[in-house]
Amino acid sequence: MSGLVVERAPEATRYVRVRDVRVPTFVYGTAWGVPRGLLGLTGIPSAVATAALFAGVQGSAMTMMPALDIAPPPTEWDARELAVDAFHHVVYAVTVGLVFGFLDRRSAQARER
Repeated sequence: MSGLVVERAPEATRYVRVRDVRVPTFVYGTAWGVPRGLLGLTGIPSAVATAALFAGVQGSAMTMMPALDIAPPPTEWDARELAVDAFHHVVYAVTVGLVFGFLDRRSAQARER
């Protein structure tokens, strides 16, 4: 995500506004680390935790964005938009899973010392 969101303009016009959302995106993305950490504490396999994180992030985005009037509901998206959105969230979930695994291994190594 570039950090810019195209807002829907009032119904009277077809113009759109672009606003910077890098900070809220960073906070939102960082906040999803908490559920991933909690999933890691359960002892479930990393792949399952990553899939659960993806489901949470994807489901949240598909409901929250339309609720905030930032994007139309997914039922109005074409197949390409749905695929791109899902791909971005897969990349995010896998990256978070890899980082969590790295940090968890380092933490375990430090405890063993």
